[in-house]
Amino acid sequence: MLVNFQFRNFGSFRDAINFSMIKSKVQRHLSHCVELPKGHKVLKSAFLFGANASGKSNFVKALSFMRYATAWGLDQVSCDRLCFRLVAPEKRDSVGVFQLTFFSKGHFYEYGIAVSYDKAVIVSEWLILMDDANAPQEVFSCDWEGSRKIDTDFSPEGNDSTRFNVYRADYEGLEFHKKSFLAELAERGLQWDKSAFFSHFSNAFDWFLNLVIIFPETVYGGFADFLLNEAERRRFGDLLRHFDTGIEGLETVEADAEKVLSAIPEPERTKRKSLWIAILTRHPEKAYSITLGGIAYLVRYLEGELRMERVVADHGLKGVLFDRDDESDGTKRLYELLPLYNYITKGSVVVIDELDRSLHTQATREFIRLFFDASKGKNSQLIATTHDASILDLDLLRQDEIWFVERDKDHASKLYSLSQFKARFDKDIQKDYLLGRYGALPIFRAFDSDIVEE
Repeated sequence: MLVNFQFRNFGSFRDAINFSMIKSKVQRHLSHCVELPKGHKVLKSAFLFGANASGKSNFVKALSFMRYATAWGLDQVSCDRLCFRLVAPEKRDSVGVFQLTFFSKGHFYEYGIAVSYDKAVIVSEWLILMDDANAPQEVFSCDWEGSRKIDTDFSPEGNDSTRFNVYRADYEGLEFHKKSFLAELAERGLQWDKSAFFSHFSNAFDWFLNLVIIFPETVYGGFADFLLNEAERRRFGDLLRHFDTGIEGLETVEADAEKVLSAIPEPERTKRKSLWIAILTRHPEKAYSITLGGIAYLVRYLEGELRMERVVADHGLKGVLFDRDDESDGTKRLYELLPLYNYITKGSVVVIDELDRSLHTQATREFIRLFFDASKGKNSQLIATTHDASILDLDLLRQDEIWFVERDKDHASKLYSLSQFKARFDKDIQKDYLLGRYGALPIFRAFDSDIVEE
């Protein structure tokens, strides 16, 4: 679970911001909280409100950038124009800093990474075990602009010590650090027997792998999991019917794989096929889902060849089937969002940019309500940005689950919680928000009537 996210110098965020999922003293909606070891209480959800261009999406992008930089390396992301740029070029800071506190596999960790955008390299990195806040233990730390050494408070023994020292020396010897030391050790360590020391690397790394981030343009294929057996397929059909899409259920029909894939130009086609075969060879019981030309497909690897099935929707009339691209924008959005319930029931952190995009306000509220139902007894979290002011309802959310993003006079984004306003539980916060009490609203400049006429 996410406890705290801090970062600075990313996109429209110039100064350090602190986003906290720690429960406040509010006593309403206690089911929206999870009690972790040693009495730590963490919220299950948070919603960010603000005007267009206020910085809401940059908040999500900052978390996504940190995830990719940490788990897959800076070769997999672009560092171009990520710093806060609304200052004179000579005053720009070229380093972005990102830090997370999270709970993973029974332990609290703090992980941070600093990235030089200009050089596209990691300049510092650290992982701290925070189980005892009064005596944190440094799993490792490194500063590539200073000592150029990796330090640790732990004393691994035997083979663990030998291996760690070899990999540490190899990593210290690199001229440029494009890949995180956390990923380097976790990927190697996952192949070893579990040890008290190396488990911290894999615990932290797994947290990043299990973090799910959805952007408006994301074509998320998680619905493939619902189509692999009859029970799951019925469950997804029930969800689609629940949201009044007109869909009775999903089916698959055989497709000509070579004909479908011919729409992908070389060498991308060969690259994708190799990737799918590699994944499906390791997991033959699975299927890979893709969307091409607005049509959803399942890809399987059977008897040494790729096979494809077209995913279609049944709207209740026998023999009349609809492709994904035939559906409304709202239904397409639900194709991306509803499979997230699988992650929610498994205890994942799900982050959604523009939750309400293409959805009726009642559908957005129902999605949130179902999240709380599906996450009962689970260490799941939902963090979302939205423009839907109807969610500003203290019968639906707690005060500490509501955040605002606003640009200041210098065009830098700032983030603050409704909790700081000490809003009473019986306040109409939607009305107060739209009246401007909490800020984070668009400010429209008056048109010159002569220009309008012209």
